[in-house]
Amino acid sequence: SVCLLGIESLRLTRLARRLRAATPASSAIVNRVVELSGRLGLRSLPVLTMAGITAPMVWCLGRPRLVWAADLPDTASCVDGVIVHELAHVRRRDHLVGWIELLAGVVWWWNPLFWYVRSALREQAELACDAWVISVLPDGRRAYAESLLALSGALGRGAPPRSMAAVVGIRAGTRRALERRLVMIMKGRAPLRLPL
Repeated sequence: SVCLLGIESLRLTRLARRLRAATPASSAIVNRVVELSGRLGLRSLPVLTMAGITAPMVWCLGRPRLVWAADLPDTASCVDGVIVHELAHVRRRDHLVGWIELLAGVVWWWNPLFWYVRSALREQAELACDAWVISVLPDGRRAYAESLLALSGALGRGAPPRSMAAVVGIRAGTRRALERRLVMIMKGRAPLRLPL
């Protein structure tokens, strides 16, 4: 547990150091975040752009910040869906659950039940955030599904270091999980909140 805590601390420290070198995001992205935050009933988040990541993420050491991948366009039709997805993680307080999950992993790393529950919790969180996207942007299902496919392809080709896996909103995940998400986005419904 002490060794795992040291490894996770080192990973988070490296990511925090990289974030200090991040630059402010383009005004197009910032404006979209401001508008979409209002639709979700959130205060707007600071937005940074960082090279070397393939998908946007929420960084939450202190006040949550949206970190935009430098290689992603800021004018594509799929941008709104990706932004709403990340903001939904903040609205649901998944960033706080992530810290609890990290501490639980340090304590129960040896327990197979922990890994199963963690995987199920992450998959359900992604489905719930996808449901937020559908509820906020009901006409954007197709564009959002296409953006998920594009981001999943980018993660497969050049996955970010494992240190970012805890904070990246769209994870590579399993093929089955991605298929389930895409079917839900295009046809189904999922609850915005999960029972305790």
